[in-house]
Amino acid sequence: MKLPFISVIMPVYNDQEKVQGALDSLLALDYPKEKYEIVIVDNNSTDNSYNVIQEFAKNHKRIKLLVEDKIQSSYAARNKGIKAARGKVLAFIDSDEQACAEWLRKGMACMTQSNADLIGGRVVIPKEENEAIYAKYDRLVSFNQKKYVRDGWSGAGNLFVHKKVFADIGLFNSRLISGGDYEFSKRAVSAGYKLVYCKDAITYHPPRKTFQQHKNKALRLGKGKAQQHYLQRKGFSLRWFFHFLLLPAYTFTRLLLEKENNPTDIIPVLIVAAIIGTIYSYSYTKNYILLKLFRAGDTETEQSSPNQKKSE
Repeated sequence: MKLPFISVIMPVYNDQEKVQGALDSLLALDYPKEKYEIVIVDNNSTDNSYNVIQEFAKNHKRIKLLVEDKIQSSYAARNKGIKAARGKVLAFIDSDEQACAEWLRKGMACMTQSNADLIGGRVVIPKEENEAIYAKYDRLVSFNQKKYVRDGWSGAGNLFVHKKVFADIGLFNSRLISGGDYEFSKRAVSAGYKLVYCKDAITYHPPRKTFQQHKNKALRLGKGKAQQHYLQRKGFSLRWFFHFLLLPAYTFTRLLLEKENNPTDIIPVLIVAAIIGTIYSYSYTKNYILLKLFRAGDTETEQSSPNQKKSE
């Protein structure tokens, strides 16, 4: 199989500690060094992230460092990376993740064998010794890429896309605070592009270990879903409202599938799920009402191709 040139795209915002591990893993990939580049887009970080990446870039020509300082959005950063990318295939990863050595090779094998246009890879949250309740909850419910792909979308933390897809249907919606990967991949599938799950293209994500981390995520995802529904003129969705509230039921199902389970963890994990689900629903409801009342936020999707300017 002739290996294509791949552009790995990674947005970064205030992640000076984890980005080093991400870059180390990308530089250690078993894909031919001359066959891939690493496009890092700093999204106006206020910590030392830019300098950390710059040091890597000085020593590795494969790393291209860009800055997106006009729009504070991981999707705007990804879009800037897309426009600068030289690869025929684009592989997306987040700055707090690490890729397995075979990530690109396995992703491309899946893409070629299945004749897919998009690949959603597997995101693993490693199980730790003396696992905290919040970490266990995160491992059970987050990044179920197999289910996501079955539902017609993929998270951007482990996503392969033929660049032609962006040229055809446009870029990520950079105005969404969250859910731009959902909106884009749904748009791609609706346009007839083929999305496939690849269990062997693996990235690793650290668990969220505190309530504040989970709360922040729930508030962000709830707001992102409200923006999507407002943008698409779908109206307030009772389905999504109750989808969030039913998070404990989904969590309980995942607990039942655990091979090794501490019975004393079950009730605390379900309580966490109930609290986080309520925060999701609150954020979704509040932000949808605010958008309807005040039309807050410009949520226009970037529909121009990477090689075209939007009309004025």
